[in-house]
Amino acid sequence: MKNELESSIREYYSEISPSPDEQRIEQTIRQARAIMRKVEYTEENASFLDFFLSQFSFIRKRVWLIQFVILLFCASLLTGKREAASTIGVMSTLTPLIFLTWTQELSRAFLYETAEVELSTRFTLRQAVISRITIIGLFDLLSVTLLGFLTAHRFGLEMPHIFMFLFVPFLFTAFGCLFILNYFSIRSNVYGCAGWCGLVMIVFFYLSNWEPKIYDTTLMLAWYTAFVLALMLTVLACHLLLKRCAQDFCFRHMA
Repeated sequence: MKNELESSIREYYSEISPSPDEQRIEQTIRQARAIMRKVEYTEENASFLDFFLSQFSFIRKRVWLIQFVILLFCASLLTGKREAASTIGVMSTLTPLIFLTWTQELSRAFLYETAEVELSTRFTLRQAVISRITIIGLFDLLSVTLLGFLTAHRFGLEMPHIFMFLFVPFLFTAFGCLFILNYFSIRSNVYGCAGWCGLVMIVFFYLSNWEPKIYDTTLMLAWYTAFVLALMLTVLACHLLLKRCAQDFCFRHMA
């Protein structure tokens, strides 16, 4: 009986939580206040350049890897014995993939979890999207330009012509994806962008294989016209996307 009583008392006291250590609590509070002061100071003194550069950390490594693989594959086409029209046709077909790989990263800037992270600073969602679009645009411009230089050097063609062949399908893809991100719901925009990219690739695959004269220099006026049209549509889509972000449309779109 005595042993049972001692066991019950011991079990009772073992379930009682220890009294709080006031010194440790006070120390934790001081550390939390110091961290908050540091965060507030950093946010208040951070420049837009710092914020812009921080956007690179939000882009997943696999996206950079996919971009590198696409560029490497396109560059490998220049090492074979393919004809100029055939090589340019394949590259025109593949350039839409360069923008497609960025689509989800761009949508995450205002539709997914990174919005809360980016909006925790004093910078706005619109600035976050501008930064993300700028990074995407600069990298894609560098990528397509590099492919254009390599292709022009390989086949001895005029670089402006090569740039038209590569940038036209790229810009039409960019316009379509930005339009879809702007007007379609979060559940369908990724699939919509993939579908639009696939459609552009099918069109240029058909043209490069069954209408090879499309790359003839006599049709350059049509290519320049298509380039100007695609560029204007892409700029318009970017403007509308940023305008909707400024109007908090993105938050209503998530709900």
